[in-house]
Amino acid sequence: LVKLANEHQVYLFEAARNYQEAAFQVIKDFLSNQEILGANFTFAKYSSKLPALLAGEMPNIFSDVYAGGALMDLGVYCLYLAIGFFGDPISSHYTAQQLPNSVDLYGQGVLIYPDFQVAIQAGKNITSHLPAEIYTKTGTLTLNAVTAINQARFVSHSGEVIDLPIQPCPHQMQEEAEAFSLAIAHQKPSAYLEWLQTAEQVHKTLYQMRQSAGIQFKDEKE
Repeated sequence: LVKLANEHQVYLFEAARNYQEAAFQVIKDFLSNQEILGANFTFAKYSSKLPALLAGEMPNIFSDVYAGGALMDLGVYCLYLAIGFFGDPISSHYTAQQLPNSVDLYGQGVLIYPDFQVAIQAGKNITSHLPAEIYTKTGTLTLNAVTAINQARFVSHSGEVIDLPIQPCPHQMQEEAEAFSLAIAHQKPSAYLEWLQTAEQVHKTLYQMRQSAGIQFKDEKE
């Protein structure tokens, strides 16, 4: 896809909006001075399409034809945070509750880094209200969620509290649209190249996690 985009002189974007939100850079800047010990990222929301699935239908989001499942639909946001903050993991694993077509309803994974691990949870048959947490040598940074982040609070081991300066955006897609607009206007060429690199790392990791869980899509089975 990158090669094709370059040949046609167009831009290739993945709309993973948590990676484009201003909060992401605020958090990343804060973590640059921290020694990371681990993290826990969860995105699980009961799907409005689950009743149809239970009634015998096959909604696209659960179909192996349309590359469905919890990891691909929601877990990808967890991976964008992890890889955006910490870089490419050295290995990854995933175990899941799966449909007969191998697509996952819920799963737990781990990203392995040289000095720490990141736990990942994704689900479409449950709803989680867990915050996201990043563990450092000096304390814990808690985010209200993995996407649409509007609060990030660091509590040190001594009890000191630091609220990161995050300003919620009134429109959910605005910051993502603005970031894409700047890239197209050639005002952020280095950022665009970084986005492509992160996207490649995210999808490589998604593939590795799917393989470890035995999740295969229709074109991979043929």
